[in-house]
Amino acid sequence: MGMYTPAMLRFWLTDVVLRVHSGSGRPDFRGGIKLLEGGGDTPLRSDCLYIGEREAVVQAVRTDRLPGRPVCIICAGSCSALEGAPLPKQLWLLETSLSLLPLYNRVQEHVHVFLDWDGRLHEAVYTNAGIQEVLRRASSAFRATLLLVNAGFKHLASVHHPDVQDLAARELQDNGYLSYDTIQAIRRQSALLGGRDKDLMEYVSKESGNYTIVRVVRSRDILAARLIVILPGGEPDPYCSDLAGVLSDYISQ
Repeated sequence: MGMYTPAMLRFWLTDVVLRVHSGSGRPDFRGGIKLLEGGGDTPLRSDCLYIGEREAVVQAVRTDRLPGRPVCIICAGSCSALEGAPLPKQLWLLETSLSLLPLYNRVQEHVHVFLDWDGRLHEAVYTNAGIQEVLRRASSAFRATLLLVNAGFKHLASVHHPDVQDLAARELQDNGYLSYDTIQAIRRQSALLGGRDKDLMEYVSKESGNYTIVRVVRSRDILAARLIVILPGGEPDPYCSDLAGVLSDYISQ
């Protein structure tokens, strides 16, 4: 099963986030969501997402209750009392303008929707519904065109979004493969993240201006396919980058 990430949490709470402190590493949320209790000395677990009021958050940080591994806390309110001093490197902290109960309910609602999406992908993979069905189910979470090509850039599956106008996507749709010139144009793009010889590459297409995410899909350590996610416009989107990571993991399975 896939797992949501701090970038997804930030996206779901965009309109209420006041500040974000990005920690090192990636938290593991497999232990679920917990309300952060104040006044105690019980160490926090690294596999849980914590939601708490500012007093409880400040107390947890100042009394060294944080685990040594990456941990994420969403605060109901601003943690102004923590300003001016460096925060622990492993701490991901999102400060919001919501009070505790509305914040908790909102996070639970979005996590439920994500887990439902993830569950539908899981079902498609393990019932052998096919790659096209996996992409079709995945597309509900993206405002993007999704393309899956083999190692030779031939079409395996695709879902085209009406808001995305892209020459490479149209060529693949019309011909069933990308031409040599188009492949070389993709390889010459200036990577903003990753690079040509890495399993991840993100760039703004010089031809269309679209932000493009390429994830390499491997099978037994051999390049099997590429997942290409094309977003309208040229702005990076960490939320979609992490969704693409979840999707490429399912495709590799």
